[in-house]
Amino acid sequence: MHEKHGSSAIDKYDFLDTPEERELQNAIVSAEIEGFVFSEKDIEAVRKLRDGQMTIKEVTASVAEGRL
Repeated sequence: MHEKHGSSAIDKYDFLDTPEERELQNAIVSAEIEGFVFSEKDIEAVRKLRDGQMTIKEVTASVAEGRL
């Protein structure tokens, strides 16, 4: 994923043109309106959860260890 310039994670990072990625983009925009800020690692963690590559427990451990 390549970082681009912009104020929103939607503007900063690359997203595929798929229904799942559009749903992720919509969720990010909604959360950003509430004040949340997303990093590339945050987005990658959500994708891994969504795609069944990791469980919530695995993502939590990876975040705690600084791997995500």
